[in-house]
Amino acid sequence: MSLFNSKMLIRTIRSGFGRFLSILCIVALGVGLFTGLKCSKPALVATADRYMQTQNMYDFRLLSTLGIEDKDAEAFKNEEFTACTEGAYSVHAFADAGDGEKIYEFMSLTDEIAVPYLISGEMPSDKEECLADSAVFDESDIGKLIVVSENNDEDTLEEFSNLRFRISGIAKSPRFISRVDRSDTDLGSGKVEGFVYILPRVFTSDVYHELLITCPMEGELYSDDYDTAVERIKPEIEELLEKRAEELGLTEKTPDTPGKCLFVGAVYDRDVLRAWNCRADLFLFPSTFDTNGLVVREAAACGLASVLVEGSCAAEGVTD
Repeated sequence: MSLFNSKMLIRTIRSGFGRFLSILCIVALGVGLFTGLKCSKPALVATADRYMQTQNMYDFRLLSTLGIEDKDAEAFKNEEFTACTEGAYSVHAFADAGDGEKIYEFMSLTDEIAVPYLISGEMPSDKEECLADSAVFDESDIGKLIVVSENNDEDTLEEFSNLRFRISGIAKSPRFISRVDRSDTDLGSGKVEGFVYILPRVFTSDVYHELLITCPMEGELYSDDYDTAVERIKPEIEELLEKRAEELGLTEKTPDTPGKCLFVGAVYDRDVLRAWNCRADLFLFPSTFDTNGLVVREAAACGLASVLVEGSCAAEGVTD
């Protein structure tokens, strides 16, 4: 820069020094904010990854309307691509914690996978104790009763061997990162108020509702390496599921069927869902613990006949 330009620049700054300082501060604030945003993402991801690793959050969660037996869990446990497997129970139900009936998700307390983080109090030690959601309850609520409502349908009530639980502790769950959002449900308003952890032996079901799986994964949570590892393991899980389906006789070849069990995964596109229902000859829904069964209504909307378990809640809206 020439001497003349330097003098003009200094003269301009002196003539409007206050404005110059204002602009300088705005630029500094902008740079600081941008730098903070750039640094916050890696820090937040690293914190979330450490939390998930500490609580041993699952990498895969398998659901089945047929239910999951111990043999299914053992089949996955013996595979090289799994580090740990654990069956679990989960039921949505109306319950009263002293402030009116609300919808809670009652989950079985796991030993190894997706372990809740205890904030205050103690872990449940018997069938009448529970851990309560820290987003809904606090330390002052320890000792309160959560009572499963008699207004639940019969199938839901039969899932429990005990309907009254005393809060022994307050906890966070690695399944729910946000303090606001919980599971969606077919009950009531469609929103779950919070979660409640109870001992597995409280549930009366002969089969697990879900199977939780952890795998030796490379990369940090939300990283490309982690996503790549997930995509690499998915075909192996699907192959094992196909073997289990074959052992159960679900892939038996007939003149009209190719003997292939196809796992389509979660379908969010309405047109794709309609196409699957329109291609099918029959919709089988052998669930005894699903409290509503909206999928049955979706099938009926496409003119697809359904076969359900007699006496189940989902079968109440189906006629011969």
